[in-house]
Amino acid sequence: GGGSSDSTGDTGDNTFTVGGSISGLTGTLVLRLNDTYDLTVTTNGSYKFSTTFDSEITYSVSVLTQPTSPDHQECQISNASGTTSAGVTNISIVCYTLTPYYFSGYDADKGWELFVSYGTEELTFLVKDIEDGTGDSDPQFFHDAGDYHLFSADDSVNGRELWMTDGTEEGTKLVKDIYAGASNHSYPEQFLTIG
Repeated sequence: GGGSSDSTGDTGDNTFTVGGSISGLTGTLVLRLNDTYDLTVTTNGSYKFSTTFDSEITYSVSVLTQPTSPDHQECQISNASGTTSAGVTNISIVCYTLTPYYFSGYDADKGWELFVSYGTEELTFLVKDIEDGTGDSDPQFFHDAGDYHLFSADDSVNGRELWMTDGTEEGTKLVKDIYAGASNHSYPEQFLTIG
């Protein structure tokens, strides 16, 4: 509870808010205060939790959920904890977009399929089982084309053809069956960005 606070986080009734500033955010970030209060943030700039605290109360802010859309990001917090003696406005959060690395990985239930890693164990996962079941689509020859990546894969229906992905299962699809037929393969390999 408490009244409205000014830019210093002082509500005027001897209670204080906790907040700071965020930069680099491109998606939705969920923060947690004292393992109890959550705040969803979607824009850069200043933020504050609506919960107010009396003087000399210990606070700690952490990231509950990192942004994953439109980009996977890691947000790092500076000055995340302390004790309220005035309004807290110096908790700084900087978000960085993580680079996706696509590769052909093996899963016992799926075979050799399209995987992506953003550099952490929790953000390394199967993107799509292109050839359903335990068969191998064996993705190869990855090329960064900006908002998506091109690669070669064999789904056993169209042969080895040109595919694209934006890092999601829905956004991973055959671009074109260049040499039509399951036993025919166009073998796209050498991708080149011009311009």
